[in-house]
Amino acid sequence: MGSFLALLASLSTEELSVRLDRAKRLGVAYAIAGVLGLLALASFLTAAIVYIGQIYGPVTAALAIAGALIVLALIVVLTASLMNASARRRRKAQRAARQSAMVGAAVPLVPVIVKSRILLGLTAAAGSAFLAARYFEMGPFRRDR
Repeated sequence: MGSFLALLASLSTEELSVRLDRAKRLGVAYAIAGVLGLLALASFLTAAIVYIGQIYGPVTAALAIAGALIVLALIVVLTASLMNASARRRRKAQRAARQSAMVGAAVPLVPVIVKSRILLGLTAAAGSAFLAARYFEMGPFRRDR
């Protein structure tokens, strides 16, 4: 049995090292690709400014490209905020569904809790602690999150 566990441990260690090596290689490759992509973007913007500068003048070309980039940045920020709001609504709905499922699971236990004085006391103490945490904004109920 001990040799079997040692074999499993060595397999998991080997698999972990293989995955870590793969992650390192991919990280380096993606970093290089990102730098090359930024260089290509800079070259494209330079060419666009030179081309538009021949038609409308260099200052107008630079301002037009800068304005277009600001509009693109605003679109990205707006899209990200809309996605965050959607995810926040989804989490809120999931939390409400979880809470209603917990209440639904706890309702059949009420007669058992009421019959037992120990369980009734523990339930009252837990409820009081929950309400105190909500009132004083402690733990997961803090507003700074």
